[in-house]
Amino acid sequence: EKTEEEKEKVNKPAIGKLRNLKVTNKEVILGIVLLVIYCSQFVMPYVPMSDAGYIVGIISFYVLVFALSIMTFTRRLKRDFGALRENFGSYFRYILKMWGLMFLCSFVAVFIKTLLGADDISANQAALNGSELWITVPLAMIWAPIVEESIFRGLIRRFIPNNDKLFIVVSAVLFGLLHTIGQEANLYDTLVQSLQYVAMGGVMAYTYVKSNNICTNIGVHFCQNTLASVLMILMAL
Repeated sequence: EKTEEEKEKVNKPAIGKLRNLKVTNKEVILGIVLLVIYCSQFVMPYVPMSDAGYIVGIISFYVLVFALSIMTFTRRLKRDFGALRENFGSYFRYILKMWGLMFLCSFVAVFIKTLLGADDISANQAALNGSELWITVPLAMIWAPIVEESIFRGLIRRFIPNNDKLFIVVSAVLFGLLHTIGQEANLYDTLVQSLQYVAMGGVMAYTYVKSNNICTNIGVHFCQNTLASVLMILMAL
């Protein structure tokens, strides 16, 4: 007699939409801790500390958030990566398709930003451009896809499991604002500069809704950040 997972593999299409996994109490607690530590980055600059203390704090932040993201979504990452590996060709095409859609939406958002009188580059991107590449590139290509997709898609989806439209809106808006809030000169600049990130976040939330596979989101995010990293490297040469 076939198990439920075997039946699922037979009945679902090449990619399909994976079933939801029941969230355990341990995962709920880890998710809350992850969210609290992730949000601590917005308080850290205002905490009095020496330069050495700040460096230690930043390194600890990146390591802890990355580890907690893996721990919180271990079961899902294993299941979702297994599905991606079994149907790699189909998932690869799907990731490229969603990345193309995100690129298009991002271009439209940049055009709207320009019409609204915003700078071409956000303060967040300007800070990245001015950072050391040996730090920025690994964070952009490895840390950000796993951590940000775990939080802005995986974690938020747990709070909004049944309303796809609300999830997409909330995920997109939070993703946009948390990439700009506290970095721009005023509220208007913050909202306008967030448009590009909102557009990208919305596409990635839509990607998650359609596949329920966090690895597709990590793939799309990886493609986008890899392109940005390559451009930063070329600009530095």
